[in-house]
Amino acid sequence: MATPPNFLTCGKGFSAPVAASNFMVTTSYDAAANIYNSSNPVWPTADGVTWWSVKSIAVPPTNDICGEDLSALTLTSPINGVCPLIPNVDTQPSDGETYEAVGFGITSPRGQTAGTRYDVTGMTVQCFGSSDCGDTTISATKEWIGGSPTSKGTCEGDSGGPALDSLGRVIGSVSRGPAGACNSTIYESYSGQAAWIKKVAADAASDGGYTAAGWVTGGATSDSANGYCPTADAGAADAGAADAGTDAGDASDGADADAAAAHDASSGAVEDSGPVEEDASIGATADAATSDNAVIGDTSGDGCGCVTAGASPEGARNASFALALLALVLPMRRRMRRARAAVAPPEGSSAW
Repeated sequence: MATPPNFLTCGKGFSAPVAASNFMVTTSYDAAANIYNSSNPVWPTADGVTWWSVKSIAVPPTNDICGEDLSALTLTSPINGVCPLIPNVDTQPSDGETYEAVGFGITSPRGQTAGTRYDVTGMTVQCFGSSDCGDTTISATKEWIGGSPTSKGTCEGDSGGPALDSLGRVIGSVSRGPAGACNSTIYESYSGQAAWIKKVAADAASDGGYTAAGWVTGGATSDSANGYCPTADAGAADAGAADAGTDAGDASDGADADAAAAHDASSGAVEDSGPVEEDASIGATADAATSDNAVIGDTSGDGCGCVTAGASPEGARNASFALALLALVLPMRRRMRRARAAVAPPEGSSAW
């Protein structure tokens, strides 16, 4: 396919991760929205009920916007009662595969107000990697491009948001896209970061004192028994599976799905698809076991997704890890105040 115009190019790195103290995580979209929409926001207090503080931040071993636009947050205390989505770390997305996008960004390139959760179905994986896509501005093995033949798609403010396959698994999260358009989105591939994601999940389980899900130790992600909610139907929103086409919040992440993750979880805001129940924010957090380690989210950009109050400085990694694995809460990027995209894009481009 033709190279999408005005994309950020590979080789650009990130500055050091933002301090963990700059983040607060909530499973309540309403709580985050109240801060985001306030003209005089007040930093929330960690209470282990609505807001959780963050103990540490992990990022991939290399430093390149192409394929490394992810980060994971470890919480200081457990978040219970929510089932995390299963990340597809087994197989890479295939050309033509359909997916659902969820997010809180603007609904068109013209920039309408952001902050409402939307989902859009019928999106399609256009190509995987620089060779298949004929595009040297994306990673060869860790990114893919998705979009729609119509005008609907992900826009600014959707960074970090998840792409959910037919089984409700997270196959990627929004990294960046072309300026002036809500389509041809570059996603970070979870299969391309499988080793790192599994390590983060294993470390989270060890740190939190709970048993890692089967997919973390090699079990097939297509089997819901290998998730944190083995008795739940992999296709059910409450199971963390993502009910494609319905309520983005639950769909996106899981059972209580209000999740929020750290940064840019906003994911698929789009031009088509009506708003979904705002209470279910898109990031599921892990289940009761999820303990201390949890969130994986986007730590950069302007946020429209939701759950992390507090803006991070430029240069922060777009922690768009919408995966919500174990305690890793499916991200919902939202900040107390809008901040610039993590990487300053060249003129005419957008980092979403």
